[in-house]
Amino acid sequence: MKSLTILLAPILLLTLLFSVVGLGNVFAADTKSNEKDNFFVEAAKYTVKIKARVKYPFINDKRGGRSGAGFLIDKKRGWVITNRHVSGHHPESLRVMFKGGSYFDAEVFYTDRLLDLAVIKLPLDKIPASAAEAGLECTSEPVIGTNVGAFGHPFSLSFSGTRGIVSGNRARRGRSFVQTDAPINKGNSGGPLIDLTTGKVIGINTSSFSKRKSEGISFAVSMVHACRVINILKKDGNPSPNHLPLAFSKKPDHDDGLVVSYLYQKQPVTWPLELGDEIFGVVNPNLKAVKNQGELLHELRGLRGHAQIRLKRNGDELTKLVPLLPRQQPSKQVGVFVSGAIIAPFLLRDDEIQNINNEMMVHHSRGASAARLAGVRKWNYLVSVDGKTFSDPVSLCLHLKKAESQLRNINMRLRRFRTQYASFTEFSMIKFKPKSVRLVGRGTETKSCIRR
Repeated sequence: MKSLTILLAPILLLTLLFSVVGLGNVFAADTKSNEKDNFFVEAAKYTVKIKARVKYPFINDKRGGRSGAGFLIDKKRGWVITNRHVSGHHPESLRVMFKGGSYFDAEVFYTDRLLDLAVIKLPLDKIPASAAEAGLECTSEPVIGTNVGAFGHPFSLSFSGTRGIVSGNRARRGRSFVQTDAPINKGNSGGPLIDLTTGKVIGINTSSFSKRKSEGISFAVSMVHACRVINILKKDGNPSPNHLPLAFSKKPDHDDGLVVSYLYQKQPVTWPLELGDEIFGVVNPNLKAVKNQGELLHELRGLRGHAQIRLKRNGDELTKLVPLLPRQQPSKQVGVFVSGAIIAPFLLRDDEIQNINNEMMVHHSRGASAARLAGVRKWNYLVSVDGKTFSDPVSLCLHLKKAESQLRNINMRLRRFRTQYASFTEFSMIKFKPKSVRLVGRGTETKSCIRR
């Protein structure tokens, strides 16, 4: 028996050795498979870090520095997509970095009025050879329950991934979003929301509810809607959303609905609709169903001239031809900087109700500036300066520049919405000496009232 054990020992040893080697090969194969299927590893090749600084902010922008993420969508064009609130409309400085590289200068190519979306253009010679383009899901909205990952730089933890699921597809404030419980924190903004089944990007990480009020509620710009913008830009078109000369209500006891509740008469275009009409589709060339304002604007985006919309009126289904006109791109906004405040036009659909004289608005009032201390506040409307009314930045700039050269005070009359006796409007008269007067925004000369 002892001799039999001695005889079998080498055989058992060899069997164990081959088993260990085989198991090692299995582990090695699994590791290679995991690396191949790890979409976070792939995301690190197309995700970038972004730093921006805004000096002259217009409404929907903020002064100061900010950082976030973005991802490469077109290597030949040098296009990176991110959030508008990461890049800003008119950044004084915009710098981008790929993983393992250094920061370099870039520029804003396009910002959108509707979506929190911006396209940044990179110098082609700064894009590393190892950089990859993100695969985009442009055809269908994600299904609830889909496993997803948010990639970015939360709290400066660079190139980090978090996991969750798609919780829903939401319409919020007339815009469409993908809802997810994947954690999206400061620094994740502008990064990709990735389908962990296909590896394709389904959204642009944008925001989350306050952690003090909620848990697991975050939002991303739908990639389906962002792709429409990208494809129009690639064709040298104008992807700006069109004017909507009407206001909608939801259907009673529903989360969605496009029931016409008001028809604006002083917009650049008017539509032949009636109160109570319910829009449910756009023909382009086939019928595309729409159930909220975000979907309607999405289907109309890129169309020019006219569009056919389908609606219900008193139980009947009708087709109406409506005129289209794109809104001005935010990147083309021009305003007047004076003593720390920025005053510029800000066109709204309901101006014929709220702003019948087309008054310009205060877009920004810098803390502790002379204008702020005098009483100039953001969202104030400019009624007059020295008794004169102004409807464009250039004429206002010239008037303020003359007062600055004469070292004299100006008398500015402002109005704002605030509860008063039997009214919702409050007026204020303020006096200060204008300083550092200039036009600001793209296409302006420094310290001048002359546009390029």
